[in-house]
Amino acid sequence: MTKKGYKQTLLHKQRISEVSPEIDEVKLNKAEECHKEVLARTIITANNLLELGNLFKTIRDEKLYKLLGADTFNEYCGFPEISFGRSTIYSFIHVHELYVLKLGYNPEVLSKIGHRKLQIVSSVVNDELKVDGDTAFWLDNAEVLSESDLINAVRGFQGKPPMIPKPKEVEDTYPFSFEEYLDFIRAHPCIICGKRPSDAAHFPRSKGAGGENTHRVPLCRACHSESHQDPFDFLWLHKDKIFRYFYNLFLKCFELTRTAKC
Repeated sequence: MTKKGYKQTLLHKQRISEVSPEIDEVKLNKAEECHKEVLARTIITANNLLELGNLFKTIRDEKLYKLLGADTFNEYCGFPEISFGRSTIYSFIHVHELYVLKLGYNPEVLSKIGHRKLQIVSSVVNDELKVDGDTAFWLDNAEVLSESDLINAVRGFQGKPPMIPKPKEVEDTYPFSFEEYLDFIRAHPCIICGKRPSDAAHFPRSKGAGGENTHRVPLCRACHSESHQDPFDFLWLHKDKIFRYFYNLFLKCFELTRTAKC
């Protein structure tokens, strides 16, 4: 076991002891086995995402999408059988290009960090590359820090203030939870063309462009892909339908809030 792995094991045991000094051994063993399986499958998933980046890059760079019935790579990304948004696909490609092709890291090492964390530190890793800095420092931090701590570490390095989580009291003022809103979106037809099923699409800005995670609207895969081509043109072209959706959503929230107070 590595020194880092040993420290993580100690932290894991400390968390268990803090839950309760007296614990059912059978349930404890089951919990540890499930936890080990989660970690193993997380690594497998991360490895698959790295390989997806390689595959998407090959299809884009060699223009293989033309042999698959698409005129452009962006059109290929919008195929309904591909379950990723365009910005997500480009993030897969970016991570593969930066860490595997430029820096020469073994995908097995990267899979222990995970795609999301690799994406978080990619901007500072790029900066370090330009000045021949210590890129390994950021990968070491990415492996041991939580996503929120890693984001704040990157922001601190860039001279930005730390992210402040939204107070729970503010979240509780909504008439329904974010998870309930996602269920509402998935049950809702596309607000543009009326087709089903709908993606919980980030709007008006994609997640990759800094859009808020809670800013979602129901869009079918084709309209979702179109919205990424030029968000402002998309907004202007469909402004009446988008306004109608938010107006109806406002009425629903108002009714739920009024009912809750009665």
